[in-house]
Amino acid sequence: MYGPALALIHAEAFSDTFRPAFDWLTEQVYAGPRPARLFDLGCGDGAWLDFARYHGIPGAGLDASEAFVRLALARKLAVTLGDAARPLVPRGTSAITALGEVLAYAPAGLAGATQAAAQALPPHGLLLFDLIGPDVEGGETERHGNGWTIVAKTRIEGARLIRDITVTTPQGTIQETHEQQIFDPGAVTRLVADAGFSCDLLASYGPCPLLPGRFAILARKLA
Repeated sequence: MYGPALALIHAEAFSDTFRPAFDWLTEQVYAGPRPARLFDLGCGDGAWLDFARYHGIPGAGLDASEAFVRLALARKLAVTLGDAARPLVPRGTSAITALGEVLAYAPAGLAGATQAAAQALPPHGLLLFDLIGPDVEGGETERHGNGWTIVAKTRIEGARLIRDITVTTPQGTIQETHEQQIFDPGAVTRLVADAGFSCDLLASYGPCPLLPGRFAILARKLA
């Protein structure tokens, strides 16, 4: 998943998806315990971690894609290869984020990450993530860039979203299939609350709306 070509194109085409939210995200991290320290699950090329570091929030991240890890390391970020469903949260972390449906890629991803956050975060620590909801729709999108075209065909099968991705470059064609889980917002809120968090259900990250059919959870660990 997210091999070298797709990771590079994703970084070029989609790295700025949540950039309008970065100031708001920074405020949420600083609203929690001090000193602020971020751990980003599924950090991709490290755009959010890099922004946070520039604004005084040190941190680390992990990603399941070796190609993304290499891109993040090129920014001199503390990023490792790992599974968001079983994260080893660094000591001193005050905030954990998982932007871009990261926890939807594995059936156990949400529960595993939530339990890890509950064990690692201090009181009032932040857990913030977004998921795919039941109102999501299938369809087809196409984007073009400097020497590449990416076509994504999405279909819904029960509680799964399946995305067939085709990348065309001068070097040839690459295909990947990504499968994600669809979640009920009420069930997610209950799971996170049962782990010891207060929960707010969001439709946006501050000024940045989520993609259609998505929802976010802003959770703070109870004292």
